[in-house]
Amino acid sequence: VGARLTYLHDVTNEHNGYEIQLHLGRAFDTPIADFVLSPYLEVNYRDEKLSQHLYSISAQESSASGLAEFNADESWVYKGGVIALYDLSENWLAISEIALEHHDCDSPLVQNDLGWEFSLGAVYKF
Repeated sequence: VGARLTYLHDVTNEHNGYEIQLHLGRAFDTPIADFVLSPYLEVNYRDEKLSQHLYSISAQESSASGLAEFNADESWVYKGGVIALYDLSENWLAISEIALEHHDCDSPLVQNDLGWEFSLGAVYKF
C-alpha cells in the first residue's frame, strides 16, 4: 500500500489558499505483461480561501449569471478510482484513470456533487 500526503499552496497570490491531499493506493500486476492496475482512495481538504475562489458567487456574478449569491467555507473532495498503466516501449507509457468524485460543497456552481471522470494520456520517459 502506498500513501502520499500533498500540500498545494497558491504561489500566484490569486487567492492565497491551500489544499491538502491524502492519497492511498496500491499497484497490482495483472496477467497481461507490462499492464498494472492501481485502485486508490483520496481525500482533499480545501481551506476557506481556496474554496471561496473556486465556489463563491459574488453579488455582481449573481446578477450577471442568475445564480444565487454564495459565500463558500472550507470544503472537502472525496475520490476513488483506478489508474491503469501500460508500458508501450522503453520510453513510452500509456496511462488511463476512471474515478468517482464527490464535492462536499453547496455552491450553485457545483451542478452535480457526485460525478465520474475519465482520463487518457501518454507519458514519454527520458
